[in-house]
Amino acid sequence: MKGFVFTELTELAERKFGEDAMDNVFDNVELSSGGAYTSVGYYAAEELNTLVVELAKRQSICPQVLVHGLGEKLFKFVDDRRKSSGEPDSPLPAGNNTLSWSREA
Repeated sequence: MKGFVFTELTELAERKFGEDAMDNVFDNVELSSGGAYTSVGYYAAEELNTLVVELAKRQSICPQVLVHGLGEKLFKFVDDRRKSSGEPDSPLPAGNNTLSWSREA
């Protein structure tokens, strides 16, 4: 999984729960990365699950609530990068405002 997901989780936790929130999580879980993430690195997706579950437990919130908040933050992160790159507002070709979905496996 791309590292920016982990760095965004860390920023979210620090903003919502205080600067020590993730330090407490990292001190209490075993991670193959050692808990050091860069936004451009790649890490095991299982680590994200471990971090979310532990953070939710320590903050006495439902993991789904934390995932929802992270999803909103990630959407904003990606949208901000798209805007700063000069890409058009729509990923669809000009004159095409529909998406077609294939049901083929």
